[in-house]
Amino acid sequence: MISLKQKVTASFAGEYCCRNDQNLTFLSDPAELAGLFGYSAKEMKDIVADGLWSLTDEDTRDLLRQKLNQQLLASDNIELLMPVCRKDGTAMWVMNRAQLVEDETGESYLCGILIDITLSKIRYDMEKEAVGHLQEQAQQDSLTKVYNASTARKLAEEYLSDRTTNAGCALLIVDLDNFKQINDQHGHMFGDVVLVQCAQIIRKLFRSKDIVGRIGGDEFLVLMKDIPDQEIVKTRCRQMNEILRERFEKELSHYYPSCSIGVAFSPQQGNSYFQLFCCADQALYHAKESGRRQYAFYEEKDCGPRKDKSALRFANYDESVLRGYIE
Repeated sequence: MISLKQKVTASFAGEYCCRNDQNLTFLSDPAELAGLFGYSAKEMKDIVADGLWSLTDEDTRDLLRQKLNQQLLASDNIELLMPVCRKDGTAMWVMNRAQLVEDETGESYLCGILIDITLSKIRYDMEKEAVGHLQEQAQQDSLTKVYNASTARKLAEEYLSDRTTNAGCALLIVDLDNFKQINDQHGHMFGDVVLVQCAQIIRKLFRSKDIVGRIGGDEFLVLMKDIPDQEIVKTRCRQMNEILRERFEKELSHYYPSCSIGVAFSPQQGNSYFQLFCCADQALYHAKESGRRQYAFYEEKDCGPRKDKSALRFANYDESVLRGYIE
């Protein structure tokens, strides 16, 4: 007589033995797996008549075969996660744990167990999604949803220190001109709406691999990766003001946002975030002093000598904040 414990175990797991061939042809009675997938004994035998892989759809079989062969190269034990459908059509996840054995003739077999881990997989995916969502929130500016200042800097530093390509890059600091007028004339809530839309415009203008972040109230940073030449940067800078004008000119007839942009290039102005940020910042002020609503590339004759770390050492400043810059 089968105990309750045996019945529960049978509904969540089933043992098998197969030849180690292309299809994993059954040597054991596949009817023993019927309860795991909700089939009758006859249905189970018919479904896997061609082998164990018949439990999975054709699109995943080749991938599973590759993973199986890779694992067998390293060990006699395998552990494969297999997507399967029950008889009622519901999806399930099965953990296939088996050991490779050989008989006296040298023929090899896989003897293992199939375990229903669907609930565990669902919980794992939900937890992974939740963690990913929290990490994403921690990296985002809460208002505009582009990267926040610390994340933008971190990602830029990682790219600049790790890149192996010879292609150059450009760091842009984008400042919305006279943004205070929007807040004063329309209120801060409306100003926040404008900031969000400006961030969306900037994000869409650049590639997904470029880094876009909000680094201050009305200031944004863009790191354009792996650019072939400076012409593409000029085009993007011009397009930014054109799109801002088109988007806001009718809605804000007296004043619509434009931007001043300072640009520094690597390797021309340096290969560190600090060097590029300082040069882009100097170029930004040159653009503002030249009339706003325009961009400026860093040139020493226009923007002054490049700042070094000594520029950050001034009275009453907490140098611990600048660790990594002045050390």
